[in-house]
Amino acid sequence: MQTVPKRSSVEKVIVGALTCLMTAAGFGCASRTKEASAPPPAPQQTTLNPSNVEQPPQADQGPGQDPRSAIPPPDEKPLTPDEIERAVNPSPMDLARAAQPGFIADTSRPFNEYVWLTSHNAFSWGADSGGIGSNQEMSPFYQLARGVRGLMFDIHNSDVLLCHGICYPNSRSLAEEFKLSVMPTLALNRNAVITVFLEDYTNKADLTRALGSIPNLATYTFKPTTWSSRKQWPTLGELINANQRLFIITNKSQNAGDHQTSSGPVHLIYDQNLNVENTYNLGDLVTSHDYSCDTRWNSIPLDTVAASSTYHGWPRLFVMNHFHKIPYPLHGDADNRFDKLLDRDQSYCRPKANRRPNFIALDQINRGDATEYVEWQNNGGVIFYEGNDGTQDIVCGFATTIARTIDLQSSDEERLGCENDEARSLVLSGVKKGARITLYDSPSGNREDDWYFIEVKRDIGMNERVVVPSFEESKDTSDYRAVYLRNNGLNGKVSRIRVEPQAGDMFADAAVVLYEGNNASQNIVCTLPLTTSQLVKFKSDSYGCDNDEARSAKIVIAKAGTTLTVYDDPNGGTGDDYTTIYVKQDILQPRVIGTFQSSFEDSFLKVTFKNHNGLDGKVSSARIQR
Repeated sequence: MQTVPKRSSVEKVIVGALTCLMTAAGFGCASRTKEASAPPPAPQQTTLNPSNVEQPPQADQGPGQDPRSAIPPPDEKPLTPDEIERAVNPSPMDLARAAQPGFIADTSRPFNEYVWLTSHNAFSWGADSGGIGSNQEMSPFYQLARGVRGLMFDIHNSDVLLCHGICYPNSRSLAEEFKLSVMPTLALNRNAVITVFLEDYTNKADLTRALGSIPNLATYTFKPTTWSSRKQWPTLGELINANQRLFIITNKSQNAGDHQTSSGPVHLIYDQNLNVENTYNLGDLVTSHDYSCDTRWNSIPLDTVAASSTYHGWPRLFVMNHFHKIPYPLHGDADNRFDKLLDRDQSYCRPKANRRPNFIALDQINRGDATEYVEWQNNGGVIFYEGNDGTQDIVCGFATTIARTIDLQSSDEERLGCENDEARSLVLSGVKKGARITLYDSPSGNREDDWYFIEVKRDIGMNERVVVPSFEESKDTSDYRAVYLRNNGLNGKVSRIRVEPQAGDMFADAAVVLYEGNNASQNIVCTLPLTTSQLVKFKSDSYGCDNDEARSAKIVIAKAGTTLTVYDDPNGGTGDDYTTIYVKQDILQPRVIGTFQSSFEDSFLKVTFKNHNGLDGKVSSARIQR
């Protein structure tokens, strides 16, 4: 007799609220007229936002615990259609708030060129797996909402239950979990491509019956015969457009192949026909780490290139297992660090596999930097380092394809794991031309303190490592242009980061920085935009300019034809000292006006000083004319 799996109260709310939104998954409302079997159109890129979806129980705050794992208790309020819509189509603010491992900016690459965050024993969480030795700290639905795209399930007995060695009275069936997590995600997030790995202890008849109880499963599953003429994997975008967004992979050859269901054939892939995979155990304890990365199947070395003929000899997919034998939370904290994942890939696994992993299987996917790491791998981005020249420990890393502003004094999740006042250099990999990264000493982005920006001048490959050695020098290279505005030093003092995937008009940030000392020395007095015409009165301005302090200036960026005049008179009058600075040609690298008490002209500037009794240290207003 089959044990009926329990649903949590939150799951009951979610399933009820989703009913009218899951036409594509076979749960359509009577009021819907669109046929459930019709594949949905390919929409714009979206990712599920974890807000207002099933919440796991609140985690204990043990020693060394990552703060992001302290998940709020379940929200018992019913979900409204608007709340669900926001989860499917997050705002730019939602998108930028936390790492997005499921976000893909470019879907034009073959499927085997992406990396997917994968939950080891995804079903093993909290009370649903007996509550002891759970591998995850949130349900599969919530894992998928956080950007997981690979789920590892163990299936047992004639009821096809999800169990890890022992089946508990409340163990869910595979079909029930699909209905609660996989199918809603596929229906709601139409850019999600999910891979389910089955450690399979069932027979084919029982598995076919379980698969057949999942409405419209065949609507989403991968069909290798569709691509028989292809010598290479379809692109991610092609899989999305074909609505073949679900791969089901079994480790049991007898259960591979097509399973006939009411919605059509559901194809299961035998893992050894398509994948390469390393052994799983990093060690028993947190103090032991075996990074050797040996193949799991002796007959299939990690550098095996071609899949079986069923999959047209395409490049095999690499499953990189990266977890300890015992799923203790401290293991997740250590194993899922950005530097540990990067080192395991590049130093141990890639030399043997000759490829980067496609699936990174982890315990406690919410711990460490796993979400940031996969976001970076799929989209390209930046890694910050504690030392100059891209040395010492990694501070953090993330993609540069998402517009975001990061306050490094905020929560760990919102600051993407970046520590405040640590970074001294960065490395660019896979960053597109036009991206801009701005760093501030001030947590609020106040430009009275040190600030710095770089603009990327060419597309940088993912396998390249372009080092920005310091944040305290302006330079112009073939890779990037960097501008530093000094107050009292920025290295090791970064408190705010702004990322613009495409900065657009470079003159939108045209500005001049005024300094207390001559030759752009001593402290910054203030930074004035050179984007609009205005008179700035230092005794009452909004830019924080101190009256009677400025002695020199540094023009950061300026468009030809811009005029800046600084006055002794607080109202911009010409009866006292003033200096006019005219920009003769576009300025893209900083130009210094070392004193306001001298006239000069070069190819970029014409500076005219009108002397009365001296202007340095006596500036009280400034006029910008565009």
